[in-house]
Amino acid sequence: GPEWEAGIDAGVFYDAIVLEALGYDAISLGNHDFDFGPDILNDFIDSYTNPPTYVSANVDLSPVPALDAQDIVPSTVVSVNGESVGIIGAITPVLATISSPDPVIIQQDVAGLVQAQIDALTGQGVEIIVLISHLQGIDEDIELASQLTDIDIMVAGGGDELLANETTPLLSTDAAEDIFGPYPLIATDANQNEVPVVTTTGSYGYLGELTVEFNDAGVATSWMGEPIRVVAADGITPDANIETNVITPLEAALEAFGTEVVATSEVDLNGVRADVRTKETNQGNLIADAFLWEASQAASGLGLDAPQVAFANGGGIRNDSVIPAGDITQLDTFDMLPFLNFVTVVEDVPPAQFKEILENAVSRVEFTDGRFAQIAGMSLVYDPNGTGMEIDVETGDVLQAGSRVMSAILDDGTAVIQAGQVVPGAAPVTIVLVDFLARGGDQYPVRDLDFTLVGTTYQQALANYLTAPAANGGLGGIVSADQYPVGGEDRIIALEPNVNDYAALGGVNGGGQWLVPGADGPFFYGDPGDTPFLGDWNGDGVQTPGLYRPSTGFAYVRDTNDFGVADRDWFMGNPGDIPLVGDWDGDGVDSFGVYRPSEGKVYLRNAQTTGFADVEYYFGNPGDAPFSGDFDGDGIDTVGLFRETAGLVYFRNTQTTGVENPSSFSASLATNLSVATGTAMASTPSVCCAVMCSSDATATTRALRTSCSRWTVAWPRS
Repeated sequence: GPEWEAGIDAGVFYDAIVLEALGYDAISLGNHDFDFGPDILNDFIDSYTNPPTYVSANVDLSPVPALDAQDIVPSTVVSVNGESVGIIGAITPVLATISSPDPVIIQQDVAGLVQAQIDALTGQGVEIIVLISHLQGIDEDIELASQLTDIDIMVAGGGDELLANETTPLLSTDAAEDIFGPYPLIATDANQNEVPVVTTTGSYGYLGELTVEFNDAGVATSWMGEPIRVVAADGITPDANIETNVITPLEAALEAFGTEVVATSEVDLNGVRADVRTKETNQGNLIADAFLWEASQAASGLGLDAPQVAFANGGGIRNDSVIPAGDITQLDTFDMLPFLNFVTVVEDVPPAQFKEILENAVSRVEFTDGRFAQIAGMSLVYDPNGTGMEIDVETGDVLQAGSRVMSAILDDGTAVIQAGQVVPGAAPVTIVLVDFLARGGDQYPVRDLDFTLVGTTYQQALANYLTAPAANGGLGGIVSADQYPVGGEDRIIALEPNVNDYAALGGVNGGGQWLVPGADGPFFYGDPGDTPFLGDWNGDGVQTPGLYRPSTGFAYVRDTNDFGVADRDWFMGNPGDIPLVGDWDGDGVDSFGVYRPSEGKVYLRNAQTTGFADVEYYFGNPGDAPFSGDFDGDGIDTVGLFRETAGLVYFRNTQTTGVENPSSFSASLATNLSVATGTAMASTPSVCCAVMCSSDATATTRALRTSCSRWTVAWPRS
């Protein structure tokens, strides 16, 4: 990033100065230590005056003699208050796929190698054992603990989890809802003993402090601690050495980067981590276009074929923010693309291998994995419900072929993949990516194909593309809203989940796409968070979309099953009301009502206009979940209730206060009402259930509907 670039320009490693000043007893190797390759890591360690001991039990450094000669060991022993403490290190076994350690060998049996170090240390009489790791997430450490014995403390690295207690003062950038768990978390080892596990978030924001009491036998008996935020308000004073030799020169360099405007954007650019790793974004498109442009400019001079497609892996896009419309500075380009990744061309990728590369790119999209690709030069359609490709971490061999990629069409109209299959006779494709991927990073199956670095980093490619004149194919300093609209240009389309499974029934998926039986096809209507309904809003006998928007309290209905704005909208109810839909007066036209849980009261209105209820009555208890239907076949809808605490359903055949009608059913949800994702299953003759997922896939909308041909009500469920 810009901090690294500033240090290189000044001929120093600023982080090494800071780490040495902090005075670590031991440091675990991590994935970013290898981002620039083993030689740069060796230079980094050489820059210390008195380097700390680096520990890692599962690396073999022998292929790099200079690095192997450094003070890097599987474990070390330090003295704390006269007690010997063994410290063991471990690094993620998938290092080769997320960094650039080659030719360093990463050994895969982390648990076995760590346990061997534990056994060796305890055999020497060392009773207190600490593991410091960089396994990419604290859950990995908790899982590792379950495979170990005689481990006392674990310090986890590589994730970004915030551990804190209720009274822990947090940085202004953190909030209580950001807390992952208490400090410390408690894991369980293979002998069912408790092991405290701690971590802090990155960027020097917190200093973790853990105090552990041991008895004479070296068994931990109690522990306490919390992260200490590094802020002046808490009495933290700057270190003069660091201020002079790190902070001041860095701030000057960053200020220069931050004032160097390279372009102006007419549109917000989305580089949010969760988005660039799961879907197309306009910032992702901009970066992929820059790769393709940079490689195209260099191709002829390097004797290369003209590149056709570019991939920008989401894991290499690091700003994790939306850059607002306005000036884009050199600092912004470093924030977006901070690594020493070089733009790289791979010529003549066979079509079958091209499909494998695409399959890998979408193979772990559900896990927000960094391999997801932003693309240029083609359009891609994939099915997230297909089988994700699996690749052997060590060998790169395909263990399970993927079946997610449905089509890949080059910008010139050439189809390489159609209907999930490579098009017979398809020609090889020349692609652009970064050298990290070409070397097998993120498990990209480039394998033995030759590749050529074009001599510019991916950050330089972006800066060059932004500033190059339009006559040369660059942007001429302007990122236009037409070329890079918010949400992208449909370069990447994810098929909606299980469309075929519920096509006959219909439904509303997480993207706001409606599939209505009898309609010409799927269409979009409404916003995320809206509660969807079907109703006959104009008496023509056709069920069409309706929405209730809790954020505004408005109802919106449309008379046709297609994309468009509402034909009518009106205000109804209060915040917290649960909407209902039905034909309350038997005139053949549906309208809205609400159930107010705080009162246990129903409010029904016969007209599709703002106004007071035509009918209101008490029914049920607070917390009941309402639905509507014509329960006695008289042509007039009434209200029923599901009481989750009892697992019972109650309904009335009149719009009046009272108990449930004797003819209605009161039965358990488990036996009489069936709930299924994306489908409906018959239950009683008059009532069915369906489930529709909300846009964030963390909640569910459960819809009870009368007859198996239309929905009449839906209510949010956690």
